[in-house]
Amino acid sequence: MSITPTYAWKPDAKVSAALGAEINYVGLNLKKKIAGGAYDSETDGDSTALGWNAAANYAFDSKNEIGLVYRSKVTHSMEADFKAYMVNGMSIKRDAYGKVTLPDSWAIGYNHKFDDKTRVELNATRTNWSTYDALNISLSDLTVPVLPNSINANKNWESGWRYAIGLEHKV
Repeated sequence: MSITPTYAWKPDAKVSAALGAEINYVGLNLKKKIAGGAYDSETDGDSTALGWNAAANYAFDSKNEIGLVYRSKVTHSMEADFKAYMVNGMSIKRDAYGKVTLPDSWAIGYNHKFDDKTRVELNATRTNWSTYDALNISLSDLTVPVLPNSINANKNWESGWRYAIGLEHKV
């Protein structure tokens, strides 16, 4: 979840811009097999971190405009609760810690207004998912030899584009 208070200004009829601070909240509930699949585990935690965004918009005329938005990376550091469920029905609880950086993104959009009732919007968004390379969780108090000292999940994601088209019509 993100809350983004933003300051916007419009220096003239064609140009507008905005700058915002992002308050980003992440809730984690990760269920995973560990120790070679021998045990079920569950990690619960949450984190709040800060980011920022900036936007600019240019109106060519009363029917056509283009906009650009940048959203920054957001780095979350999380303390969490870890539980491993044993075959005999017992559970082992540990403190867990992880750090992850959510990717930055760029978006460009174009809007064409056909008349006072109908417009079309085109959008392309580049998200730099390659910066989200792993979700690694370290565990505390490793006195139980069957548990790993960390749970690592390499992501190896690639950055990508998302395209959208929208049509708005007032009835």
